[in-house]
Amino acid sequence: MNTESSGKKLKELLENGNCFKLVCGAGNGDVSEIERLTKLYYAAGCRFFDLSASENIVKAAKRAAPQGCFCVSVSAKGDPHCRTRDLEEILPPLIDLGIDCIELHASGTDEEEVMSKWLWLNKNFNGFLSVCAGRGRLSDVKLTERIKKMTALREPYTTIVQADGFPMSGGEDDYKTTLQAVAAAQIIQNANLPVYLMLSGGTNSKTAGLAKQCGINYHGIAMGSFARAHAEDAKGLVNSI
Repeated sequence: MNTESSGKKLKELLENGNCFKLVCGAGNGDVSEIERLTKLYYAAGCRFFDLSASENIVKAAKRAAPQGCFCVSVSAKGDPHCRTRDLEEILPPLIDLGIDCIELHASGTDEEEVMSKWLWLNKNFNGFLSVCAGRGRLSDVKLTERIKKMTALREPYTTIVQADGFPMSGGEDDYKTTLQAVAAAQIIQNANLPVYLMLSGGTNSKTAGLAKQCGINYHGIAMGSFARAHAEDAKGLVNSI
């Protein structure tokens, strides 16, 4: 698998600047629930799905969204999103299934651990890579330095940077909840890197409007807990960005 072939659909989504990514949950192993959510949001127009790193989950999502793009999430130590697992064990079968992207959650403070996993991904996967990081445990300077170091290893625009504002806090549909997502995205945008910028962490129906008011030139918005809790308004959320 190479970037040109596996990432063509995803690149087109990102280039349009209004890519909605449904985050099904890195720890969500409920196959029937994933298939239901994916089918619902696929019908609403979503084409990008973030999944638990599980063969059964990826297969279920592919059944529900035959023309979708699929990302699986893995984690470095200290990140709150998902358990740290052996990449060499879990990822090769998923790569063989035809995933488009692998996302490394990298908000922990162990720089060596983060870079070790990032180097492995660069060596073993030729599709899109995404890094999800925020300011929860990192200063603005440390966050910027880490992202620059990681993306320096990549060809331009083969990387997504998911600016993680307030992780797993998408319960309320107000500006306060989504403010940190926009602030984190501004830090990444100010670094002027050749990457695709995605907002996450407290994202809701107000995110796109606030980001535009603040001059954030994002390529997409990832929505997790809020989207899962408001699946009855899937079409409205997809169209909101």
